[in-house]
Amino acid sequence: MSSGTVIDLGTRDHELPAEPEPPRPVLLRHLRTVVTALAVALVLATGGSGPPPAPVLAEVAVLPTAGAHQHFLFGDRLYTLAPEPGGARLVLSAHDLDRDTPLWSAPVGPEVRVTDYPRPAAQLQPVGDQLLVHINDGTSAVDAANGRTRWSVPHQITDVRGGGVGLSSQPVWSSTRAPADRRAVVARVDPATDPVTGSVPSPDEPRRFQLDPATGMVIAVPPAGMSVRAFDLADGAELWTADLVRSGVLLAGAATPTVAVVTMDGGIELRDARTGAARHRRPAEPGRPATSAVGAGGLVLVRDTSPAVDAYDADTLEPVWRTPVRPDEEWALVCGTRICVRSEVQTSLLDPMTGVLLGRVALDGHLTSRGGHLIALASLGEGFVDHTVDPATGERLVSLSAWPKMAVALDDSPAVLTRFAGGPRRLWFAVLDPGATAVRPLGVVAHRSYGCQSSRTHIVCRTRTDELRAWRYR
Repeated sequence: MSSGTVIDLGTRDHELPAEPEPPRPVLLRHLRTVVTALAVALVLATGGSGPPPAPVLAEVAVLPTAGAHQHFLFGDRLYTLAPEPGGARLVLSAHDLDRDTPLWSAPVGPEVRVTDYPRPAAQLQPVGDQLLVHINDGTSAVDAANGRTRWSVPHQITDVRGGGVGLSSQPVWSSTRAPADRRAVVARVDPATDPVTGSVPSPDEPRRFQLDPATGMVIAVPPAGMSVRAFDLADGAELWTADLVRSGVLLAGAATPTVAVVTMDGGIELRDARTGAARHRRPAEPGRPATSAVGAGGLVLVRDTSPAVDAYDADTLEPVWRTPVRPDEEWALVCGTRICVRSEVQTSLLDPMTGVLLGRVALDGHLTSRGGHLIALASLGEGFVDHTVDPATGERLVSLSAWPKMAVALDDSPAVLTRFAGGPRRLWFAVLDPGATAVRPLGVVAHRSYGCQSSRTHIVCRTRTDELRAWRYR
């Protein structure tokens, strides 16, 4: 650099002497200081040396669909049941959403008759490394890795717990006439104009409906009982059958795979899930026979004809507690970490260990458990939510009225909630994290989205009748 070079910026009365060029080591030190400062600023701006964080909500797949297609989201996999092109069966396919890659496609279930329209609604349930597919009255076990059907049975195996055993419960109708106090009028015909005599069933035919030619009343006859069948989920082999009982349910909390059976006379039996052999029996209580049973951890909860819930040990059938409830509270079920005894207008929360009444929730809908939260559903329709409930007291915790719709989940993943964003063609997503006291917004999508499902990692919605979109969230 020459110190004699002058750039003319105008007239000056006094010219300052030029500074001498700094020595080379000093210049390098200055350069290193500037570079270091710029590097520090860049690190602070990007939050570290790694790549920027992934978005909270990111679209990962856009898939074709149709009105007759049924979709089931589990984790990062989307399963689709669709009519076979030009055939009479349903086809089950699997899609990896993160890689946006189809995995396999295979026909499943029995042939569907042309007259079966609309196509029968199906259910899909992952069990270990296979999928149980329920179509009409049958169940097929499909290998989750390749779609190959391992076995099929003409029964719906819907009660599945640990131990590799599944139960199928189906109603049994009697050929005898139903008692007058157990009939319901479902229709009326005019005996003068309608040929009703040909509709009267033969004496040995099971009665689901009865027709009174004199009055024209069509009577719905309740089943005489239930037939309970146990199946080995490894190969579909039928293990045993209880031909006529009130109900049967697998107990998840028992020490060994066990089925609780309510007998026709109102007694309780604990049966070996694999052999059907009775381990313990408890006769009906005088004047109050059992009507139903449900498993709750290491307990069997029993409802009888009295307004109370009885709890028995799931291994010994010894009494644990008995709690009176209101006469209109008819259903006892497990909801999260509590027992819910429900009527049409309220739900009572019981401690499963002691049976102590913790609180009551007055509502038009009912309670559901999702992602560690008890959620009160509103009466506006299926999937509408109102608030979370404190499981210790039944009190209102977190208001969800600003996020009224909850995506369907086929497991106990966190609740994914939605609301419109400035119109029906934009939708906000949010999630209620486990233990959270507020909803966490995820982002907005510029699509008219409906029929949404969610898992722990993904959200899938229809955005058109022929289009499905999937997003990953964190």
